[in-house]
Amino acid sequence: MVNSIDLKGGFIIIVIMAFIITLISIFTPAWKVLNNNNQGSNQKTGLVTTDCGGNNQQAEMHQRQGCQQTTDNRQSYEKWTLALLIISAIFQIIGIISALVTLKSGTKIFLNALINVIIALILIIIALIVYGSKINNQQNNNQYYQPRQPQHPPQNYQNYGMNGNYSLGYSFSLSIVAGIFLVFAAIFGIIAAFMSGSGEFPRDTGVIQNHRVQASMAA
Repeated sequence: MVNSIDLKGGFIIIVIMAFIITLISIFTPAWKVLNNNNQGSNQKTGLVTTDCGGNNQQAEMHQRQGCQQTTDNRQSYEKWTLALLIISAIFQIIGIISALVTLKSGTKIFLNALINVIIALILIIIALIVYGSKINNQQNNNQYYQPRQPQHPPQNYQNYGMNGNYSLGYSFSLSIVAGIFLVFAAIFGIIAAFMSGSGEFPRDTGVIQNHRVQASMAA
């Protein structure tokens, strides 16, 4: 029968995997993928890095301009998403360390690790909602400008020079996967927190003591 130590070990492994996936999501350049059919490019924008893409020389100059504007003018929702994910990663680290320290300790102490993981999960959910909702609003309100048109570039420099339809990329999906891992980790942690070291759910100590007293009196 699975005991609480086994569940705590599974909890630690799952949180470590979620932490690694969270870091990959932060540093990969594919939170937003712009499909620029006019210039034959697929530009990818991440929270930290940017992939300019490009399939021909004509697109190269415009892509560099758009990528530079994107790098220098990240939107507030992107900064908030990045901050939330970094804080989530910190809570995941704290949860891993707490779980390792309390691996063979009482379940009440292990609750600290569980709480940190739940907070990390909530932060990832908020980050996904913030990014997903804002990018949908920009998609609906986006104005397309060709780089050589006489119009003045809009205040949102990220849209200028990066024209075309865009969608959520694999980095966004990786954050969802990290959140799913944290959900499983939380389930493991909750079960482990309510189990004793022998693998059984804790019993009422008062009832056990009464049985012992009755047994001693009968003897």
